This record gives sequence, structure tokens and C-alpha cells, in this order.
Amino acid sequence: MKNIAIIPARKGSKGLKNKNIIEVNHKPLIEYTIEAALDTLIFNQLIVSSNDENIKNICIKKYKEIQFQKRPKELCEDLSTPHEVVRYIIDQNNLDNEDIIHYLQPTSPLRNSSHILEANKLFTDFDKPVVSVTASKELPYKMFEIDDKKNLKPIFSEEMTNMRRQDLPKTYLANGAIYIFSVKQFNVNNKFPSLSGTPYIMKNAESYDIDTLEDKIAIESLIK
Repeated sequence: MKNIAIIPARKGSKGLKNKNIIEVNHKPLIEYTIEAALDTLIFNQLIVSSNDENIKNICIKKYKEIQFQKRPKELCEDLSTPHEVVRYIIDQNNLDNEDIIHYLQPTSPLRNSSHILEANKLFTDFDKPVVSVTASKELPYKMFEIDDKKNLKPIFSEEMTNMRRQDLPKTYLANGAIYIFSVKQFNVNNKFPSLSGTPYIMKNAESYDIDTLEDKIAIESLIK
């Protein structure tokens, strides 16, 4: 059994140009995730999957422990999915069923080595997929759809829309920072397994994901 870190870093972003290498407090964004993974000391293999030569240069020049693996063009399109990327990496690296994948997106710079280690312990303790989540600020029970006749339609029930917030079940959102699963678990449906998985709960302030310039500014302030 091996612990494998996969850091996906496709070139190109519609929201923020060159997002994965944008400078955040004078350091390329992807380096926060690379260093968090390295600091855990638990990985047998650390893979950066990308089609970006700038990211390749960062890996080669600064991080000898990192394996840069070039991603094929067909997996670098806007509609390419994380599942396809993981499938490709599993096949290309001949990973075994018992190998454990830690999928660490580079857009979560506030996720650190302690978070990864704590999530990894949950996986070890329960032998189930682990997904990092954060408490949802908006309650889906109070949300509506608008039907074809332009009428409001509660997503759950009208009764729930009228309940006090504190009486409704807590809900959580995947924050994209950490996904942990075995190759065997992935192979069941060829997708990230999350149903009946174990939640690793992170604070809202730790769960910022960089998609816009405003996100970058907010995160820089938090890091300082």
C-alpha cells in the first residue's frame, strides 16, 4: 500500500488567468499545496498533473520530491473531469487497488499539512473515503426553484421554508481541499466515492477557494 498525492493543475482558467501559479503573498499558488503535502512526510509518491510548462519548471527547479507528469491534451479541456484525470494517473502509474489517493486541489492554499494528516487518520481509522467539508452558510431547506409558470417551488417542503434555522439539520459543502480514497474504492464507479464517506470538517475561514481576484485578495489578508 502506498500513499499517493495528486495535485491537479491544468493550464488555463476562465475566471482568473494562470490561476494555479498566480502570486499569493509573493508565492505561486500551487506551492502552498506542494509544501503542505511535503510537510506531511506520509507520501510515497507526489504527482503534479499539468500541461503547464511554468508549473513543470517550478517542480523541477524547487521540489526534487515532486513527480511532474504531463497531462494529455484531451484531459486539459474545459469539460475534462477530475475523474478522468485520476483514471489516467491510476493507469499510467500502475497503481494497486490498495494504494491510497489524496487528491489535493491547488486552489485551497489555507489547507495545510495538519489538515491532510488529520483527514488521513480518519481514512485509516474508518477505512472509508474522506471528503473535506465546511458548514454551509445557506440552508438548502429554505431554497426555491422557479417553475415554468414563474411560481416559487420549495426544493424540499413549504414546511421547512417556514422553520427556524436552528431547528433545521446542519448541512455541509465539499470545500475541494481534500479527497482521500483507495484505488479500489474509486474503481467501483470510476468516480470520486463520497456516498457514506467520512467528513473531515474544516472551518469556513480555512475553506477559501481561489476562483476570482476577490478570493485572492481575501486569502492574502488571512495569510498575513
